[in-house]
Amino acid sequence: MVMISAGTAAGLSSELIILWVTSVYLIGGIFGILIPAYYRIPIPIASSLAAAVLFATAVSQVGLAESLGATIIAGIIVFLAGTTGSMGKIIELIPTPIVMAMVGGVFLSFGLDLVSSLESALLPAILMIGTFIIVTRFAPVVPPVLASIIVGVVYLLVSDVSFAGVEFSVEYPELVLPAFSFESFLIYGLPLILILIGMENPTAIALLKNEGFKDTPVNGISAINGFATAFGAFFGAYNTCTAGPMVGLFGSSEAGPKEKRWVGAILFGVIFIVAAPFYGSLVSLFEEMPGFFVAIIAGLALLKVLITTIGGSLGAETHKIGAMFAFLIAASEITILGIDSAFWALIIGFAISLLIEPQDFKFIGNKKQYNKHSA
Repeated sequence: MVMISAGTAAGLSSELIILWVTSVYLIGGIFGILIPAYYRIPIPIASSLAAAVLFATAVSQVGLAESLGATIIAGIIVFLAGTTGSMGKIIELIPTPIVMAMVGGVFLSFGLDLVSSLESALLPAILMIGTFIIVTRFAPVVPPVLASIIVGVVYLLVSDVSFAGVEFSVEYPELVLPAFSFESFLIYGLPLILILIGMENPTAIALLKNEGFKDTPVNGISAINGFATAFGAFFGAYNTCTAGPMVGLFGSSEAGPKEKRWVGAILFGVIFIVAAPFYGSLVSLFEEMPGFFVAIIAGLALLKVLITTIGGSLGAETHKIGAMFAFLIAASEITILGIDSAFWALIIGFAISLLIEPQDFKFIGNKKQYNKHSA
């Protein structure tokens, strides 16, 4: 849903979005079966929603081939970080609040579009948002976004919106030759590395350990995610990683006995593989939907991500000033020297925090502590 919305918002063609979405789900499903089966741990595999938005923007700026080239480089770097056993150390060096702030700033436009729908389409917006709120409050076992989609579709049918253009299709991933450029790496490759290392992997790993999986292979998971990301890029997939929300679902006590929870993650992968070829039909359906419908669904689907990223950055106890600058720069959507705001948000936010808040960096804090003891 978010991937289709992000691609549509970036002006990508339906053919490109179908290739992208189909590949992401099919490759995610394959690795989503292999990894839990190997480790016997509930490690569902999907993709990063934050990366989806950044990738769509990158494709609109530098093209598909160069964006996939940046994906390959990012995947290789994450793979090497995992295989060399340095993932844990890298995670400690990256200011998570700044990475989260950058992602929250990129996602902010989706939240604003959700609110703007109240002005452009008041009645359907009230119905769909109201459904989301009511279901969340009184029927938490029902996916609130799905309920909103159903209510929205009913409204469109009653409003005589035509779906004559919707076509059923079966699509499969295609080999795409990547291209490489320094610009594409700055626009997408570097932010993707930071998202995987500083956001997606740590979130999933923390959730697993919190559920009692103390022997979670941190470096192994990171290495596999990097390899899967680089491999998938040859078929149009923008990244492959552990799915934090699904880890929370399949890793929790509600998923059954601890030693059998990995089976649920495998079933999740099977569903991805079976459903992947038919996502072209969903893209076709979304093309017939009014703009407000896509905006509302994308905004509701990203609501929890906005809470996590913005709340986790601006509400953090460290890197507050750097995170605020990162958030504002990413949300501004500025382009400097042909490079997107996401890159500048990370660089400027990090630099400002390093200058003003040096005590918040662990490597600086540890050095000061060492010098104090030495004295």
